[in-house]
Amino acid sequence: MSGTITDRIDGISTSVAVKAPVTVCATGNITLSGEQTIDGVSVVAGDRVLAPLQTDAISRGVYQVKTGAWSRDKDFDGARDIVQGTLIPVNLGTANGGKILKVSTANPIIIGTTSLAFEDIGLIDQDYLTQITNAVTDAENAAIAAEASAVAAAAIVADGDRGDITISGGTWTIDNGAVSNDKMADNSVGTAELINENVSREKLATGAIGKSNVTGSKTANYTATTDDDFIPCNATSAGFTVTLPAASTAGGREITIKKTDSSFNVVTIDANASETIDGALTFSLRNQYDSVTLSCDGTNWIIKSKSITNITLFAQVATTSGTSIDFTAIPSGVKKIVIMLNEVSWNATTLPLIQLGDSGGVETSGYVSRVFGAAGGTSNSTSSTSGFILGTGGFAAGWRAGSAIAR
Repeated sequence: MSGTITDRIDGISTSVAVKAPVTVCATGNITLSGEQTIDGVSVVAGDRVLAPLQTDAISRGVYQVKTGAWSRDKDFDGARDIVQGTLIPVNLGTANGGKILKVSTANPIIIGTTSLAFEDIGLIDQDYLTQITNAVTDAENAAIAAEASAVAAAAIVADGDRGDITISGGTWTIDNGAVSNDKMADNSVGTAELINENVSREKLATGAIGKSNVTGSKTANYTATTDDDFIPCNATSAGFTVTLPAASTAGGREITIKKTDSSFNVVTIDANASETIDGALTFSLRNQYDSVTLSCDGTNWIIKSKSITNITLFAQVATTSGTSIDFTAIPSGVKKIVIMLNEVSWNATTLPLIQLGDSGGVETSGYVSRVFGAAGGTSNSTSSTSGFILGTGGFAAGWRAGSAIAR
């Protein structure tokens, strides 16, 4: 069954009844190549030429002129493009201008295989030609419309649940939770595919956007990348530095960094080059489970949230006469130590001292310490070079309460 397809670019109707007019019809065998003069008409690239008298009858037909080798035109190069009786009007030419040629070869015709013959049926009767063209066009357009309607009807899907999609009245709705991370290829949705504010938390199923990129626990200096979302840090062996990515490459990114070990070695977070973290060049995590979430604005880093332990509490300690208490593992960087006393007693000659030290040992000399006290109208003072003294001599034993602050 033949059909009519209108090519709106080339202006060609592929009806088998009447072809689009050709510019000129050759009066003999011609070279099917290059621009040339045919039947008194200079044809140029893009013109249509009927070549009905080629020595090789198989090569006869309608061609499109090109500066190189010609090719059959779109309405004369495929199966069912022509049949016996197909008409071809000719526009110009000394001998053939204004004529109509008819394909006289018996069916079936296979272009490129069948030898073709054409019959000159005389000058064009424009009214007759118009009637034929309109009749064929109307009939075949109606057939196309009917075929399109049949295709559309076949494509209609009945209302109902189709797994992850619900159809109702022609509207297709993706079910809640239908799009999960395992159904989306990595990097398939980027910022370019999302219009601002079109995707809200309520519109995303749990896990619809891929999991956070958690790096392995870091134990030494590490330079973060724009792919890092969460960086756990273990500074048990020694403190180290995590360097953030350049802000110019990380705009809109968030990174969370957490110290997981119980040592007092410091994890230092360093902004790239001269970039800052809330105005500072670095940020420190000192205690176990300290963490910070940083957001990049494309120029610097901003602290979005943090969980920092600022006070280290030691368990309450009771001691007896003549013993000492060693508060070990005080975090580095500590600027203030508060020692609370509750019902502590000492006699007039053995006074409590606070001594400082480091991993090399406790310092027992070199202190400048003096305490003044008064009781019952009597005043006294006591000094020490062995530590910071907490009480004065010369008074009877008793209970003491209060606090000592070392800065």
